[in-house]
Amino acid sequence: MNKVLQTLIVWICFLTASGLFAQEASPFACGTDEVRAGLMTTDPEYAKKMLAFEKYYQQRVLGKNADNAESSAVYTIPVVVHIVHNGAPLGSVANPTDATIQAIIAEASQRFRHIHAGAGVYFNPFYGVDTEIDLCLATTDPDGNYTTGITRHYDPVNAVGTYNAAAPGLNNYAWNKALYCNLFIMTSMTNASGVYMGG
Repeated sequence: MNKVLQTLIVWICFLTASGLFAQEASPFACGTDEVRAGLMTTDPEYAKKMLAFEKYYQQRVLGKNADNAESSAVYTIPVVVHIVHNGAPLGSVANPTDATIQAIIAEASQRFRHIHAGAGVYFNPFYGVDTEIDLCLATTDPDGNYTTGITRHYDPVNAVGTYNAAAPGLNNYAWNKALYCNLFIMTSMTNASGVYMGG
């Protein structure tokens, strides 16, 4: 897979999932937008990747890949969801069940393909465009063993905190970022609404 596309699709996964996994106040409030805006102004490499993705995405919307050739490839992104909790019971918002995670990933994948329920009844100027991105929970871990693609970490220190404080601890849980889209669900994270945008 094109390295720029792979890197930037991972960021899309984080941004899309942020609204799904947000756990503070309104379900529509997302601190990830604040983090992203900050990174766009303070991290030139991040800004460069985001601008490159936007250019690539616009080409895909027009039905062409980076070489201006028609493409029918569907990219499947293996996702691993790391649930970092402080003892919250299974099935709670901070420690959702496997079934809940599976349903969210399936819905996110359908939205990338514009095949989700109700896709034709909301305003979208690019409605009908198939991004050709499938998300699936990983079935093989970095050691080649079977996995559900969902890991749970009892970690009171990193389950609650600020983005800057939690990022190093969460990074220790991340699987190979070149092979997996790592999503983190936390009890609370200031300025990130429960999602760590690992890089």
